[in-house]
Amino acid sequence: MKIPKKFRWKPTGKTIGEGGQAQVQEVEDSSGEYKGKYALKGLAKGKPKQAYERFYREIAAIKGLRHPYIIQVVDSSSHQDDFHYYVMELIEGAKTLQSVLGAPGNPFFSDPIAALDLFRMLAEAIYACEKNDPKVVHRDLSPANVLFQNTED
Repeated sequence: MKIPKKFRWKPTGKTIGEGGQAQVQEVEDSSGEYKGKYALKGLAKGKPKQAYERFYREIAAIKGLRHPYIIQVVDSSSHQDDFHYYVMELIEGAKTLQSVLGAPGNPFFSDPIAALDLFRMLAEAIYACEKNDPKVVHRDLSPANVLFQNTED
């Protein structure tokens, strides 16, 4: 993904994630409206029409959500734009739930209360999505796509 040069969101050079349809890069706002670093998810060029439609449904589904366990979208493109993207909060130092579960000293293995609390938080986030739009289904909900931030570090 190449972020346009004359664009308010400037890449820091760090790629956060990459998949078949999109890439996520760390960016900063050159206009100064948003302070700090953010994550920009950009759709790769040359995808079939269905990929663009799905991308904009994704944006619409999460843009209006306000929940403490769901990352906020702060900016996005529209169908007419040449560069298709959305910008969301960047959770610095976050790990995937998959990496936490697989690490030595997994806190959820030895503490069932912590495991239940995590399950409750995930269920609340899923419920908030369903309540916002019952027709929307997360197509890739997995421990690899759940960010986990340990506030005790």
